[in-house]
Order: sequence, then C-alpha cells, then structure tokens
Amino acid sequence: MKPLKNAKQKSVRLNKYHYTREVINMMLREGYAFYFVTDSENHIKISREELNVFNAVDVDDIWIPLDKVEKLKVIYDEEEGCYKSVAFIKDDYSTLEYVVIDI
Repeated sequence: MKPLKNAKQKSVRLNKYHYTREVINMMLREGYAFYFVTDSENHIKISREELNVFNAVDVDDIWIPLDKVEKLKVIYDEEEGCYKSVAFIKDDYSTLEYVVIDI
C-alpha cells in the first residue's frame, strides 16, 4: 500500500528494538528518522541528533516520515518465523531497503 499524500498521519513509528543504536544513528544522520525531545522550556521539538548512552534512555519512539516511504507492506520473516510490518524507503541512496515499523 502506498502512503496517501493527503493522509493526516505523516510518519510511522520505527520498531527500535529491531535495530542497534548504530543503525538508528545512521538513519538519523541520513535523514530517514527523527524523534521528539522536550527542551528546558517544555517545548516539544524534532531532533535528528545521534543517540548516545546519555540521551538514548530518554527517547521513547523513533519516527520515519512518510515522505521518505515508498510503500508500506507486511512481509514474512523466515528467520524469525513471523510477519512484520515494514516501510520501504523510496531513496535509492539509502543504505536500507526497508525498515521494520510498529502498527
């Protein structure tokens, strides 16, 4: 299924437990992921700063913007023996073909 351009939902949540911190940091660096932080004045901001041992525990969710997603699909993972929801990245320069997401 293709993400709708007029959809109210503009991002999907990455299943961060499927990835190492290094892979998530690569996604943040390449602009395929972001997360929300609260600053000292309680304003919520989008951040693409890399995660480290100090800030990783404060980040609950990592998000993938739908404008970076070509299609959403459910695939069968033979190695783990289960179905997974995935978002296929539309950029040819991405080091990832798809990412596992939460529905």
